[in-house]
Order: sequence, then structure tokens, then C-alpha cells
Amino acid sequence: MDVDLTHRVTIQSKGRSGDVIVCLDELDLVFWWEFGGGTCVAILHAPNPEEWLHQHPLNRHPRSAFLQALAAEIRKLQCPGCSYEVTSHGILFHEPGSP
Repeated sequence: MDVDLTHRVTIQSKGRSGDVIVCLDELDLVFWWEFGGGTCVAILHAPNPEEWLHQHPLNRHPRSAFLQALAAEIRKLQCPGCSYEVTSHGILFHEPGSP
């Protein structure tokens, strides 16, 4: 299942952290992010796979596909050239050229 989050993501900064807001038809989802350290540019926190299944309306979307689409949209909006990795805790954005 493809997830299209184009034009549905807003990033709010509050110093070294903030919110990523995803506007879905039924409501807005808010994820917390913070700057990383070393080669990690930023970290977006998301419910782990088990928690995801128990949170409406997240459970209506496959976690991996949703977070991959969210990561691609954030990269486009905020950190072009960065690589990203979806983990059990969210998304890690890495400096260009780092593993």
C-alpha cells in the first residue's frame, strides 16, 4: 500500500526540537522531533510497532509504508541530501555521505 503525504506535512521548530504535523483527512497527527548528534541530523519519534497497532488512526496505515513516506517528505522539506533510516522508535536522518 502506497502512502502519499505530499503537501500534508508541516514542520514546527521550537529551538532544538519541535513537531511534525501530518494532516490526514480525519485529523492531524503530531510527531515529536529533535536534533541529533554526530552524523545524525535529526530524530523523529514515532510509536513502536506494537503501540502503532493500538493507536487510531495510525493503525489504519501500515507503519513501515507510512514512516517511509513521512521520511521522504521531511527530507524533501527540511534536509535534502540526508539519508534516513526507519527504526522501531521512529526515523533517524543522517548527514549526506554517512552510513
